[in-house]
Amino acid sequence: MTYEIIDNFLPEYQFKQLQSLIMSETFPWYYNDRIVDDQKNKSTKYQFIHKLYDIHESGPTEYVEFGDELKSKLELVCTILKANIIYKIKVNTRPRSFFKRSSGGYHTDQAGSNYTSILYMNTNNGYTKFMKGGKVKSVENRMVIFPSDLYHQGFTCSDKQRKVVINFNFDR
Repeated sequence: MTYEIIDNFLPEYQFKQLQSLIMSETFPWYYNDRIVDDQKNKSTKYQFIHKLYDIHESGPTEYVEFGDELKSKLELVCTILKANIIYKIKVNTRPRSFFKRSSGGYHTDQAGSNYTSILYMNTNNGYTKFMKGGKVKSVENRMVIFPSDLYHQGFTCSDKQRKVVINFNFDR
């Protein structure tokens, strides 16, 4: 396979703190009327996102809108990933659907980065599917790491209120 799966990615205490912040009722979510930012893939599906960091919008050292607690957890993730340059960190959530649905089709991530990783914040029956085969189930504290040019798509869950992931685009 061209991707790596790491279960129990963060130490349990660290993960629970991050999960508590991201999954809280007060965490701000922003409506996004498309899931894939791709001219070839004109999806009408939607999701809720929160862009935590973008090298093109906030500069290389600022985490948008958040305090030290969240920043330290994200920095720990980046350290474990051995990330030298962070391009984007974004949280995605899709509400439960009656049937598991694709998140808008196959796509690649951030142009310019070499790696994408997905940290699953909750366990549910959703998953990430790769065009060249294989799928990764949504299990909390599971990280999947793969080349940013690898085509993939996310699928919603039907057994929980929502599926929540944090997406990292980076170079080593």
